[in-house]
Amino acid sequence: MINLTRKNEDLTRVGILLFCGFFSFMLNPTAYTWGEQDMMPFFERLSDPDFLPGDFFTNTTVIKNPRWVYGYLISGLSTLTGLSWYTTLYIGKLILLICLPVLYYKVMKVLLGRYLDQEKLENVSWFILLGTILTVVFTEYRHVFSVAWWDNYKPVINSANISLATCFVGILLRETKKTPFVHVLFFVLGALLHPAMGIFCVVFYFSFLLPHFKRELGNIIKISVSCLIAVVFIKLFFSSDTQLSTAKFIEYYIVERHPWHYHVPKFDHWFGNWHYFFLLMNVLLWSALIFGLIKKNKYLIQLGFISSFGYVASIGLQYIFVEIYPVKLIAYLGVTRYSVFGYWAMIMLWAFVLAHFDQNWVKFKLPNLSLKVVIAVFINFMILGMLYLDNPRDIKSWKWRDFYSFVEDTPVESTFLTYSEGLNTNLRIIGRRPVFIAKEFPFVESKIEEYINRYRMAYGSKLGRLQGNDYFRVLTPVDFVEMGKRYPLDYIVVEAKFSSGFNEYTPVWSNDILKVFSLTDLK
Repeated sequence: MINLTRKNEDLTRVGILLFCGFFSFMLNPTAYTWGEQDMMPFFERLSDPDFLPGDFFTNTTVIKNPRWVYGYLISGLSTLTGLSWYTTLYIGKLILLICLPVLYYKVMKVLLGRYLDQEKLENVSWFILLGTILTVVFTEYRHVFSVAWWDNYKPVINSANISLATCFVGILLRETKKTPFVHVLFFVLGALLHPAMGIFCVVFYFSFLLPHFKRELGNIIKISVSCLIAVVFIKLFFSSDTQLSTAKFIEYYIVERHPWHYHVPKFDHWFGNWHYFFLLMNVLLWSALIFGLIKKNKYLIQLGFISSFGYVASIGLQYIFVEIYPVKLIAYLGVTRYSVFGYWAMIMLWAFVLAHFDQNWVKFKLPNLSLKVVIAVFINFMILGMLYLDNPRDIKSWKWRDFYSFVEDTPVESTFLTYSEGLNTNLRIIGRRPVFIAKEFPFVESKIEEYINRYRMAYGSKLGRLQGNDYFRVLTPVDFVEMGKRYPLDYIVVEAKFSSGFNEYTPVWSNDILKVFSLTDLK
């Protein structure tokens, strides 16, 4: 009877987490966000071979690259179901976001179950549940425990998140011993979908196996070799033939395009100096370790040390092998991404600490849910979510409707450049016109240098005084004419309030917000 009650209590928590996941989706019920946009040109080109033949970024997506595994997965599901690629992406995001909090919770519980008896584990399950709910529901909360803009939870569907979910399923299968070998296939698929995230998920898993190293050595070797084979497969069959030097790759990929993620001296944070939040995480991790030392609990000591070391190493290795002794593999993997697991390790360590007090911290009881009820809840959330299925090309705002009407009247091969990187992305997907450059980064090394050249011409260098919109606003008609000499460019979209440099020219279209000029008229 006790076991059945405990099982039902956990199903209640699962039901709560399903609601939280659904709530996180409903905060922005669309698959058209920055997390998904960079793969959309690939999906468009696969569904329509004639889609934007003159668009630079779209053309890079159909050159073999590591993202093809994820891209063909979504496209394959679209073909299999007969749904459009966007509907497939929307449904995939809805399912992923509803289930992802449950996966985080279950993985934490099953890993802690290696070190706590069932009674203590159930007593601290509410703490694990709370830690999961807070980071899923409250954006500002998860920002506090993140560095370099790497949130510990991202409500998007992309290759990294699907890789994480796939590897987490592998962990659950292995830890619950449901299958003798199938779990390895999930780790392999995770590494194929996103090599870096697949590797980091495996490292995170191994960090909780190391205290049982001798017993788990065979499992560690089996998973490691399988993932290594997957990564080698990606390298052999999906890597670009043209290779940049280490120095150039670091300059373009890290310093110029992603300094806030990978360039340690330029790390950023939502609330100020990133060092304070990095220190906060270390204090929380080391506090659990110190408690283990006081209680002389070898497992808490070992896990505390391993988790603290892994969190610090994610930043330290990035700094050493990018700034001091540049190594292209480290730069390519972006080991700072591993810091996203720091929060989850901290929640587990503190659950371990609370378990030492040997009491049930939650005095109230929620109604126990049955498996049938949980399944019904999931199905209802899916139905409700589908009611909000959107169409990114449906322009609801009058502010933009007239602008896109103008865009539709231009020749289909016309290339645009606007003051906003985000608007460039929208022009490609919504306006269905080629753009000079946008914020989507090509994962084809042979095209990275051209991407950087285009970006610098339009929005400046990250090493310069002016960047982004500020740089664009000081460009003159002569500058745009020079761009047009190097790369295709037909229309320039500027902000009306920053258009004084174009006073001697007549826009081909304008309103109170925007002015559009033809490059031909500027010559």
